[in-house]
Amino acid sequence: MPPTQAPPPSPLFQAMAPKKSGPPVTLIVAILFGLGTMVFGIMAALFYSQATEAKKTLISKVTDAVTAAKAEQKEADDAAYTLQAENPYRSYTAPVSFGSFEVKFPKSWASFVEEKSSGTQVNLQLNPEFVKTTNSAAEPNAARIILLEQTQNQFMGTIDSQVKNGKLKKSVTTVSGLPAFDVTGTFSDKKTIRQVIVPVRDKVILFNSENKNYASQFNEILTQSRIIP
Repeated sequence: MPPTQAPPPSPLFQAMAPKKSGPPVTLIVAILFGLGTMVFGIMAALFYSQATEAKKTLISKVTDAVTAAKAEQKEADDAAYTLQAENPYRSYTAPVSFGSFEVKFPKSWASFVEEKSSGTQVNLQLNPEFVKTTNSAAEPNAARIILLEQTQNQFMGTIDSQVKNGKLKKSVTTVSGLPAFDVTGTFSDKKTIRQVIVPVRDKVILFNSENKNYASQFNEILTQSRIIP
């Protein structure tokens, strides 16, 4: 005879029997939250490390660039200072409102300049020693540069009349690439022995030589002068 099988448990018994349960939901959530926090912490630390390193690299590059720029500027300043120290000339530059022009002269020379808004707008006196005035009258200088508020026709009318009567001689020349007149002879001021006249717009620039002993220096001043027409 086949063995007798035990009858299956009744439904009531099955309902009363204890059930096997999985991990609690709160535990799973806590584990996932912990893992997420740990991963976030690791990522944050990694990003912070990378950002810090990038910042250090940037600061280093900026510092190097600033140091290099300062070194280049120092070299340029040193070169400019050396060039200035070696340059035997210094300059007078007229105000822009007067029609900019630059006159270079030996740096060891004495100088005096008077500027006015109209009439004789610039009166620059140059001399190897002192620029002297005796009894309110200026002594002859090696060079005197005057910016006069007169047109070429106005000023040259007087010169041409003295050329006609034989007191003055006139020839043409150039100064700073501009046409000019070179005048010699007996001038009315009793000091000027040579005058180079450069018409510039509605004015004239006069280069006066008052001492024949400095004729070569006067010619160099003419050569070095720069006039913006």
